Amino acid sequence: MKNTRPEFDRLYTADAAALLPTWPSGWVDALLCDPPYGNDTRYGQARRRIAGDQNPLTGMAVVAQSYRLLKRNSVGFVFCGVHHLPLWDVFLRRYTRYRVREVLTWDKRNAGYGNVFRRAYENVLVLEKGAPVYHERSIPTLLSVPRVSAKAHPHAKPVALLEKLIRASTKEGDAVLDPFAGSGSTLVAAANLGRHFVGVEVDEVYAKIARQRLGEHERGAA
Repeated sequence: MKNTRPEFDRLYTADAAALLPTWPSGWVDALLCDPPYGNDTRYGQARRRIAGDQNPLTGMAVVAQSYRLLKRNSVGFVFCGVHHLPLWDVFLRRYTRYRVREVLTWDKRNAGYGNVFRRAYENVLVLEKGAPVYHERSIPTLLSVPRVSAKAHPHAKPVALLEKLIRASTKEGDAVLDPFAGSGSTLVAAANLGRHFVGVEVDEVYAKIARQRLGEHERGAA
């Protein structure tokens, strides 16, 4: 049903571009996501493809849609590859109402795969709707957190890194949206901190992994 708010603490197996327009406005407290970068390639030793990775506009369109779902005075954190950073900047400033507050750098502490130049960092866009209040007053723009195993997902992000962003932008009981949930790291991070979450993942394989991780979290908390 159109404009029915999603259930909290749930992962939806769906295409976020199709699902988000059916949800009402102004119900989520923060956006935290790692959209497909749009490199149209295979990643890691397993040479896996990511759904929606044909071009960067897939992720950009969903992030733009997410603005409407955010409450007033909310924050969005969006992971971004350095090659597409200029395109993201133009898109956000011209075609959305987000304010680009900052660009953070995630220092992975060790290099990933690559030919000659092996990148050891990723960027995180800090997007604002209105004038949010941050719950930490000293947030470094360089976040040094070791990378994690890519066995479950080639772009898995450390839960500890995501917790830093969630803790800075929300309070206990708030809701975090991740429309590209992957293997569920954002959802686990939110649950760890006593936040609600809503995740969307189009790939059934990764959605299954995410639900397994959430089940393990629930059993551990019991």
